[in-house]
Amino acid sequence: MIKIVYALAILTAMIVFMVDQAESDIEIHHWVYLENATRAYIDNINRTQDGRVYNWSLTTDYAQRHSEHPQQIQPVKAEVESMDYSMCFGADYQYEEQDCTGLFSWSVNGGITSPFSAKVEIMVPVVYEKLERKLYEFDFNNCTKNTTEAYWGNRTGLESRFFNKICSFKAHVSFSGHFMYTISHANTKNLTVVPVNITELARMSKWLNVKDSKLLYTITGYYLENIICYESLK
Repeated sequence: MIKIVYALAILTAMIVFMVDQAESDIEIHHWVYLENATRAYIDNINRTQDGRVYNWSLTTDYAQRHSEHPQQIQPVKAEVESMDYSMCFGADYQYEEQDCTGLFSWSVNGGITSPFSAKVEIMVPVVYEKLERKLYEFDFNNCTKNTTEAYWGNRTGLESRFFNKICSFKAHVSFSGHFMYTISHANTKNLTVVPVNITELARMSKWLNVKDSKLLYTITGYYLENIICYESLK
């Protein structure tokens, strides 16, 4: 038994090392800053319009309050529509367990920073199906890594069984609504409030797309599921 436990501990350490090594090698290759994309859009307006942008905002409801059709001009909001896990590898374990500790982490290599919350509710464990799942919530906005622990049963026995998986994940985030800018016209003091559908920002980054009248971004990264179960003291 001691040899088995020792071997499993080594396996766990190896998988955790591979995860840490993978994370250290991750290149943040498509991080998007939504305010920067908006600023680039406004710069284009300044170059092409007869006038100058007086101010702009991603978050204000000013455009909605001054619109003739306020129901059509909603403030911007973000939503995590779905998550996918793939390419999982690690130790498989298919037996029922009751006394366990779980460590779960999401490391992001392609994320987004915006003024909007992108909260997601996840049931853990994601991969291992033999424990009662627990609800965990966190915010993907500006997230590089998020970790949580969960506990089941009595954990005073000897650590003896291990389940480890590392997977790729994708979180599909959508943005809907309108931001605004005000433009001052040449030879007049008048200001015009201009609402802009958030989908217009798709032109500002190759990582932003449009589908079903929403701006879409896919967060990517690695997910680690590490579960340790204990011998019963009965």
